[in-house]
Amino acid sequence: MCKVSIIIPCYNVEFKLLHRCLVSIDSQIFSDYEVIVVDDGSSSGYRERFYEIENKYKNIFVYHQNNKGVSAARNFGLEKSRGDFILFVDADDFLSPVFLKEAVWTAETYDAEIVMGMNMTTYTTDTMEFKVGSSQGIRVYEYNEIKDINKWMLGRLQYQSDGSYLGQGPWNRLVSRKLAVSTLFDEKLPIGEDIVWNLQLLQKASKVCVVNHVWYIYYMNPNSSSRKYRKNAIKESYDSLTEMKKHLDMDDDEQYLSYCLRCWSDLKRIYRCFLSYNRKEHSQQKKNLFQKEPWNVLSSKRFKRLCNLKYRFMRDLYVSHLLFEYYHIKEMVSRKRNKGNK
Repeated sequence: MCKVSIIIPCYNVEFKLLHRCLVSIDSQIFSDYEVIVVDDGSSSGYRERFYEIENKYKNIFVYHQNNKGVSAARNFGLEKSRGDFILFVDADDFLSPVFLKEAVWTAETYDAEIVMGMNMTTYTTDTMEFKVGSSQGIRVYEYNEIKDINKWMLGRLQYQSDGSYLGQGPWNRLVSRKLAVSTLFDEKLPIGEDIVWNLQLLQKASKVCVVNHVWYIYYMNPNSSSRKYRKNAIKESYDSLTEMKKHLDMDDDEQYLSYCLRCWSDLKRIYRCFLSYNRKEHSQQKKNLFQKEPWNVLSSKRFKRLCNLKYRFMRDLYVSHLLFEYYHIKEMVSRKRNKGNK
């Protein structure tokens, strides 16, 4: 047994980034942990490199499986884990050296089932310096208060003065083993599975701590699959939004508004990853996005009452079926500006 199991799914990750991640774990001032790397069917040339890291870093175990997706890799890692607490880390991200010590201390001091820290985003492959200090500004959420966190999980990020925020992914949160093993990732969802997982955790937890201290650096990978062409983008969005809704109190205005904004975010992703390609061929698909669930919640009077002036304008574009034309114009202006700056 150990105190913390750190689970890292890997699929053809750049080894410079994985090395950065593992160095940040190896530099922890807390030592009672194990690292479980799940190779999710990476290319054949990776096998030897994984063997090298297993021998280079302490407390690390590498497992290999056929490519089944990130959710299956995380679930497999959880099955192999032995820790009292579970921490998921993406292979191209990295941690503050005090993460484990502070997170475990918080969980045990407050008897919390989930401990969440602040994130920052980097766009480079370089390592950032952390401002190391004691945790401060710990907020404890219990029972009915926990639903207040749902809005952040749906993407309503609230940035702190230093640019940090509470992320919506599965990383940067310590989860009790009992809660983690009862809440597996949905392997049928290709997108949004991390948000659904978070919402399920929050439904089950009786106490959650949010620590206002940067523990985790998230790498915004320009080659992420969420930014590339996805022919099933609409169905993927439908499936994930439908599942998210099951774990929300839609009678609560804050959660309802957060869900609407999540639907909005998905429409932008659908345009970027699907509709912006061969625009004339997608007339029927676009029509459905204006008429059918879950996106038609954006035309509701309730959403208009709850949203701010910016989204009322966007809502008018949506109701008039002009939203994607607006996105297209913005994209053309952006391309022209970028071309002029070269």
